[in-house]
Amino acid sequence: MNLRFYDRLFNVVALTAVAMLFVPLFLIFFGGTVPYSVPIFSFLAVLSVFAGYGLQWGFASLTGKTASSDGYDDPTRGVLGHFSIAYAAVPILVSLALSAGVFFLYNFILFRMFENGVSLPNGQLIHYTMLYPLLAAVLVLAAAVCGCVVWFYPVERLTSIYLLMGACVLFFLESVALSVTARATQASSGAFVSVNLGVPFAIFFLCVLVIYNQSNLQKKYRGSVVSVITTSERLYNLFLVFLLTLVFAVAVGVMFILLKGLSIIGRMLLFIILFRLFHGEEGGGELGKNYEYYDSDEASNMMRRNVMSPENQYIVAVFFLTILAAGLIVLAWRTGLLKKFWIWLREFIDTVLIGIGIFKISIDPNEDDVAYNYKDEKRKIQKAGIRDLESLAADTDSYRLFMTRLSRLKTYDEQLCFAYAVLLKLYKQMNIPLKHSDTPREVEKKVFRALSEAEISKITADFESIRYAEHEPEDAEAAAILSNICGAVKRYMY
Repeated sequence: MNLRFYDRLFNVVALTAVAMLFVPLFLIFFGGTVPYSVPIFSFLAVLSVFAGYGLQWGFASLTGKTASSDGYDDPTRGVLGHFSIAYAAVPILVSLALSAGVFFLYNFILFRMFENGVSLPNGQLIHYTMLYPLLAAVLVLAAAVCGCVVWFYPVERLTSIYLLMGACVLFFLESVALSVTARATQASSGAFVSVNLGVPFAIFFLCVLVIYNQSNLQKKYRGSVVSVITTSERLYNLFLVFLLTLVFAVAVGVMFILLKGLSIIGRMLLFIILFRLFHGEEGGGELGKNYEYYDSDEASNMMRRNVMSPENQYIVAVFFLTILAAGLIVLAWRTGLLKKFWIWLREFIDTVLIGIGIFKISIDPNEDDVAYNYKDEKRKIQKAGIRDLESLAADTDSYRLFMTRLSRLKTYDEQLCFAYAVLLKLYKQMNIPLKHSDTPREVEKKVFRALSEAEISKITADFESIRYAEHEPEDAEAAAILSNICGAVKRYMY
């Protein structure tokens, strides 16, 4: 799995999150108009978003355009980093034609069902109005356009905290509107909302969690030597998302058990108190004189039937076990046993990792030991010079000498470092205040402020991806990257 795979994966995640925002809208307007409308229109909401993205991707492939991976435009290579109506007009027009087809098809089906007297599962006859097909067409078009827009932006641009908070607020408002609509149109509104909104919300929550976590990872490394995210970092972040989702699910389950258990116990106590007040004595006393008398056996049967059903008994049992477990955890924390257990667990995991590394080495002596300290490794990378061939570049004073020395270097990595070191030397000669400790991103900012040169952004990204990330370019791409740096050297050296 390479970095391109993860870029596509996170595009799918972003599209899915956008699609989930349209599912409640489709359910609000069409949840009870035709039989089986809930799964049909939920699927249509998702399909429309992906169709818009697919249309933009197909049109871009035909015109030779590609979406930016870092949010920067590169007109010379046909890379687009922001939404442009000029490159989206054709996909949007195609989406408009598809939405018109949805209008005519839905209008035809709805009218035929109305003429034939087809009824909904609750017995209500189909009500025909042209407003339903029109709304369906508008929603399909809106979802497709959103999918088209998502194509232009990398995940980093789509994960602003304000954008994500706005999406969550929008989902909440849609959920409230769906609940109100369900109460007005359906007898079992609670089941309708919980089932048909719970799944989209869970998917939306998970997608937002994934892309927000990846955004934090991108911001963490932005401006450092390792600003290009590696495959291992992406996998680690996805693992964190899985753990956080697991913790969230367990927390929701525990809260449900606690609240449900308290509710059952409260109802049981209330039942006992009311029984004693009204039926505790034969005749019921002053409070129960006007009510029918029930003996204790009848009362027990009523409580088992209405309060302590077998299902509620299991919930109460789990409730008390949860309380007991929480008490033991608090006791372990107060006595220091929990801290000791955590230290033992970390040592156990470290021992297992070291054992796995030793086992791999015993099988293959050439296998690197993967159980190393990531903090020390990152510190080494930060201290590593980005100008490995600076001394050779210092006395390179002509483009001819530059090309001669470049051709004598044996590896592509050496050629790339040498060309980059010569370029930095030329920038210094233009009185750009570069320091020896500057990272490529810091160099990029200083050069961009001095020259307003957009090319340095592309050179920096390419240099980092080859030099510091797990990116192995193909021959054509490697030649293009080196040629781009050499072109900048030639322009400033002559």
